[in-house]
Amino acid sequence: MTVPSGMLMMDGLLVVLGALMLLVSARTVRASCPVGCVCSQSLEDVACEHVVDFPLPMPATARNIQIAESSLREIPSHAFTALPHVISITLHGVRVGAVRQFAFHDLAGRVDVTSLSVIDSHFDSIDSGAFSGVRSFKRILIHNCSVTNIEKGAFVDFSNINMFQVMSLHVAHIDSHAFANFRNVTSIGFSYWTAGHIRSHAFSDFRHIDKFDFSASTIESLGSRFIGIRYSASISFYRIQVALLKKMAFADVSHVTTFKMYSCRIQVAEQEVFSHMHNVDTFQMLRMTIGSLPSGFLPTRIKKLVFYSNKIDTLECGFLNETASVPHEFTLANNKVTCDCRLFWLQTIASSSKTIVFDGFKCAAPEALKGDGLSSLFSVDTQVPCDDGITAVHDCLPTTTSTTTTTTTTTPPPTTTTPTTTTTTPTTTTTTTTTTTTTPISTTTRSTTTTTTPTTTTATTTTTIPTTTTTTTTIPTTTTKTIPTDRTYIIPRSSTPLVMSLPLSTTTFPRTGTCSLL
Repeated sequence: MTVPSGMLMMDGLLVVLGALMLLVSARTVRASCPVGCVCSQSLEDVACEHVVDFPLPMPATARNIQIAESSLREIPSHAFTALPHVISITLHGVRVGAVRQFAFHDLAGRVDVTSLSVIDSHFDSIDSGAFSGVRSFKRILIHNCSVTNIEKGAFVDFSNINMFQVMSLHVAHIDSHAFANFRNVTSIGFSYWTAGHIRSHAFSDFRHIDKFDFSASTIESLGSRFIGIRYSASISFYRIQVALLKKMAFADVSHVTTFKMYSCRIQVAEQEVFSHMHNVDTFQMLRMTIGSLPSGFLPTRIKKLVFYSNKIDTLECGFLNETASVPHEFTLANNKVTCDCRLFWLQTIASSSKTIVFDGFKCAAPEALKGDGLSSLFSVDTQVPCDDGITAVHDCLPTTTSTTTTTTTTTPPPTTTTPTTTTTTPTTTTTTTTTTTTTPISTTTRSTTTTTTPTTTTATTTTTIPTTTTTTTTIPTTTTKTIPTDRTYIIPRSSTPLVMSLPLSTTTFPRTGTCSLL
């Protein structure tokens, strides 16, 4: 039987069409799961290795994406536009040239996005705006990574995230405002960092953070890095090593429930590091090792200060002056310091302040005073050493002006005259003392001055001024150092110790007194 030619042609077309459909189907399957990747049967889970170019032609149904052991030239802008259902992204063991601006921007606003994890990876550069707007993520984890440069605004506009953790990060340079504008984040953690150069305001404008931790990190210099951390429950710095803690490193940290520095090591701290920290409820420094605590180091407007179990090489004058005047609860306990005569100012604070608790304040050095407490340090029997350049106890004390006047109805403008001075010297040494004292309208003024010199000299000066003449007698030294007067201090200024005794009734150098040598 002869088959019509038309039917033969139709069969041929059907065969060709079937072959084309099989070819298209095979290509579709291969395109859905890229070469070098493993996909789940549902095409929701995609895991790829040894990737060079990103993004890959992944199935649109992909929800969980993992890229491992790969070297990517870059993660370009809008890299996830074609993946509308992604909820989890993991980069593990990946080396990336650059993360470009808006790389993750297309994930913003997706309510079902849960996590972004970057582990054991390296980035040459994280560009400005690379992670901008990823407010939909519930968790962001960066662990054991290294970054050469983090640009301004790389991590910006984060809000409503449960956890943002950057752990074990080695970074060479962090630009200003690299981490900025974080809102309502439950937990922020920066731990085990090794940071080279951190620009000013690198961490700025963090608000309503439940927990902010910066721990176990080494930073060369820290100054004005944390700006605008406000209305947070807890801010902690744990096991941080800082070579130089600069002024205003923590400026504008306000309305924080608890600010804690624990087991940190600070080699050098500048003045007023924490003085601009306003309205913090509790400020704690625990188990710190600090080279020098300068004047104005602590914040002044806080409700509670706990300074406990710290080791300090040098405790400078004025460290507690402003803080002690604030009527709040302060505890300074179990601290160890290098003791010398520069600590005598602490006695005034300890005896006058009712809000500061000194408990277990002990000397770590020198060896002769090691283990001694604050009370024994100020004992009259204790010889406290003075380092080179410290010539007297009162070198560390605030300067005050001492003026003694006789109250009259009318005080004319002071005039300076040179009165006739009679000097009686019990030895062959003649000492002429020029004295000037403001004495409005007085008949007779008699003053006894005490002069401390290496030789034994007693000088008595008697000045008689007519009643009709207003005279002023000026003592050459118009300012004196206020020192505690209920103690006798032994100051090793020379081979022969000099004992200075002052009456209990005054806190400044009186006009009457005696000076003698041992």
